[in-house]
Amino acid sequence: MPDTTILQIITSVGDAVSIFRHEDYSESVLLHELWPFIYKIFRDRRIRGKLGERSRIAVALARNANRSLKTNKKRQRKAVGAKLDILFKIENNEFGSCEVGKDKVTIVDDKYMDDVLVKLPKTLRDMLCMHVNQNLRQINNFSTIGFLIMGLCMELLRMDIPHKSAITRVLRSSMFEFPSSPNNIGIDFIHILEITWKAKQAMLKNAQLLKDRKRKDSELLNSTADKMTVLPYSFVRFSDDNI
Repeated sequence: MPDTTILQIITSVGDAVSIFRHEDYSESVLLHELWPFIYKIFRDRRIRGKLGERSRIAVALARNANRSLKTNKKRQRKAVGAKLDILFKIENNEFGSCEVGKDKVTIVDDKYMDDVLVKLPKTLRDMLCMHVNQNLRQINNFSTIGFLIMGLCMELLRMDIPHKSAITRVLRSSMFEFPSSPNNIGIDFIHILEITWKAKQAMLKNAQLLKDRKRKDSELLNSTADKMTVLPYSFVRFSDDNI
């Protein structure tokens, strides 16, 4: 394990112990005080955890997939990417995201259903499409990672393509809870650090898979069908307010 990662883990444990003097948190405070290691562990030369970023590439491409040149109808305004609490990037590629909510919720709450069942999976799928477009040979080896933080709890989502290109799969971890007292640091917090570190390694592996690709042919495309990806973008539904 690199020395920088060990230092980040030690610092995160120290920060966790100092947290217990606080009681209430807004979403921004949760990110900056309670869960700082989520982006600190990604703060190195290889991968960046950027706060409050839009997924400018993957989601924007999906939302504008059917946007064409103006003819007799007014062309739709270009849609921008989804706003994410943390966006994980390596160079110009997006490999994962994180959503944060102030309160602990159940699986039937709207916030949980919107983020876990809609926003995160769609964002992760669109990122996955970008990777597949760049290196089709590795389609079954790519994966994208999503963190969901609700109050004192964290859950990890991983999206991949298990076989051929027929379906994308979302794997969910157990719900990990932030320690309720300093005495539980060794029991609860170490598991959270471990799964966060594993998520980082998965993103670095994906970055290496993108580099391990063959040179593209320089021939002209014969039809628009040649440009279509094997894995389509996620289904996007627009409201009247954003078209």
